Amino acid sequence: MWNGLTVSELSEYLAGEIPQSTLYSDMNELEEIGAVWVESDGQPTGYRARFFQAEAENIDKVGESGLVGPQIIGLIGEAFTDDAVQKFVETYGHSMLNDALQVYIGSLLGDLNRSFVEMFPEVETDDLEAIVPAIERILLEMSRDPRWGIDYRDSLSTPDVVEE
Repeated sequence: MWNGLTVSELSEYLAGEIPQSTLYSDMNELEEIGAVWVESDGQPTGYRARFFQAEAENIDKVGESGLVGPQIIGLIGEAFTDDAVQKFVETYGHSMLNDALQVYIGSLLGDLNRSFVEMFPEVETDDLEAIVPAIERILLEMSRDPRWGIDYRDSLSTPDVVEE
């Protein structure tokens, strides 16, 4: 039985880049807001992440589904540090960004009959290709989709899915 991720294991995974005292403090804060829960109370304490989705107040900004998954939250956050994502959002909107993300995931999973670029004739090819690195960063950071149990690491290490 898995007893959760410990702070020591997390520190080892992060190659000691973040002091354990900071990780303990961060885990306590995450527990307080409900983002993680204690999986085992023994020593050392094991934590398990909680999966959540936010419900959108303005559906037009995020797409028609009304649920905002963690990938799109991360990708919208990329707009603050990645000029290509910011330009894409300004030009095509959040809904199109979400569509591009979902179609890209579909292309990784082999669910498309056409290429990623061909799925968006209304979007400039250069604009689509420019956001792919940000999409891949988000998927690699997550590495595993907690809702569907999909692991993107293998798919992202295969040849480009952005073909014309």
